[in-house]
Amino acid sequence: MVYRRAVAPVVALVAGFLTRKVRRWLDPRFTVSFGGFEEPEDFARRAEAIAQLVPLGVISAEQAARLLRLPTRE
Repeated sequence: MVYRRAVAPVVALVAGFLTRKVRRWLDPRFTVSFGGFEEPEDFARRAEAIAQLVPLGVISAEQAARLLRLPTRE
């Protein structure tokens, strides 16, 4: 809750400002973004949602594993 209401807007504002500056001074292809400030994701909830898609044929088991950042056979 704190992330969505306090941290996310500030991070988005700063990233937008820096993106404009970097694109102006360096190269318009660049975009500034920050990682590590995201809200912790509930793995169980995400896994349950993705698991419901596999039996329906929406995604394959290998795609589900990749989405969950689990090891896959290569």
